[in-house]
Amino acid sequence: MGNWILGLLANVLAAPIAFALGYLYRQREWMVRRLRGLGEFIIFSPRGETLVVCGSQAAIGDVNRIIRAGDVAAMLEVSLEALNYNSSSRVTVATVEEVDSSATSKRDCIFVGGPYVNSFSKAALRALEAQGKELVKFDAYTVVVAGYEPSTPVLDGTQIVTDFGVIYTFPNPADSKKRVTIICGSLRVGTLAAARTLSSREFKRSIRKVGRSAHHCTLIRADVAERDIATSRIVHSLTRNLE
Repeated sequence: MGNWILGLLANVLAAPIAFALGYLYRQREWMVRRLRGLGEFIIFSPRGETLVVCGSQAAIGDVNRIIRAGDVAAMLEVSLEALNYNSSSRVTVATVEEVDSSATSKRDCIFVGGPYVNSFSKAALRALEAQGKELVKFDAYTVVVAGYEPSTPVLDGTQIVTDFGVIYTFPNPADSKKRVTIICGSLRVGTLAAARTLSSREFKRSIRKVGRSAHHCTLIRADVAERDIATSRIVHSLTRNLE
């Protein structure tokens, strides 16, 4: 009789135990990141959905609403890294024309493109400036990060020789429980270099202990050869708690 009861209990418990073990296995990367530090939680949503919004030329008066090739490539890099970060994440990709402003306050957001091509980047930066919490300023093509010299791209005629990219992440001004990350550059090469930096070990180490309430900015220099990024490196990194 006792063996029969034990057998029944084993059969009853087998399914939920198998489900729990399977769930833990699928979430192993998420748990490892959690144990190692906060890190990428400041960029990608630890649970739920990350919204990636790409700017377009419509923001600067192009009636055709063309998205720059560099921004498209950057958007894809960001989306793939979000999925690589946590395969169970949901990543929604859209352009500025496809997203209502109210949607950006309900989830963690990544805005691809600076304030001149992405209206959401522009609005977020203005909100930070009004609160006295802005770490980055954009003056035409020059990027000014707090604590570092102004960074302006170098051109050879019409060809980009050196460009600068920015990864700027901070609590959403509309809801401090959510995050906004701006991926942009002085020019298109800088935007792509910033997006690629998301997956670099150097960047991940730099944000390892950064919490979701902190403001963090990374400045990247990209050198170009034969119209492609030859090298890119982080030249400045800054974290501040501005609550």
